[in-house]
Amino acid sequence: MAQNVINFPVALKQNVNDDSTAYGKYFWVPVWPKTLNLKGLISRVAMSQSVYSADIVKGVIEKLTEVMVELWRQGQPVKWDGLGTFTPNVDCGKQGQANLANALSKGPNAAINGVTINFKPENSKGEKLTSRALKELVTFEAMGWYKREEFTDPTSQKKVVQFTLMPVDYQTPPQNP
Repeated sequence: MAQNVINFPVALKQNVNDDSTAYGKYFWVPVWPKTLNLKGLISRVAMSQSVYSADIVKGVIEKLTEVMVELWRQGQPVKWDGLGTFTPNVDCGKQGQANLANALSKGPNAAINGVTINFKPENSKGEKLTSRALKELVTFEAMGWYKREEFTDPTSQKKVVQFTLMPVDYQTPPQNP
């Protein structure tokens, strides 16, 4: 049986962080398409040989989202069998207090900047969702390289950095782009 090859688009991007030990080196990065919104996800699930119509899929996904957010608001991790675990965590930045009394007197609302959701892929039942195992399921496609351009916005007078995806011409690769 023939299997469709789905390519994962990547491109080369140069590290331009002066403080990095990898400054100037090129690394492969994902070329992300437009983020799939809820309507797109529903359509995709409904099209994938599902017996459920789009309105049923929409209702289930919307309810699932609502319940997961409610659980995260309570600090509750959620394990989605076959996918992974979503764990809420607090972001305190680097604003620690010197002693316990100060930390207690200010309370958590003063010290916590936000809540993040960490995701740990499932791998206990052979789902192959760890980074190295998932790589074995992926076919990468080189889309090109990112050209970095700096200019000043004439309206705001602020420095703007723009990256443009340049296609790869394997016959004549770019010289010091």
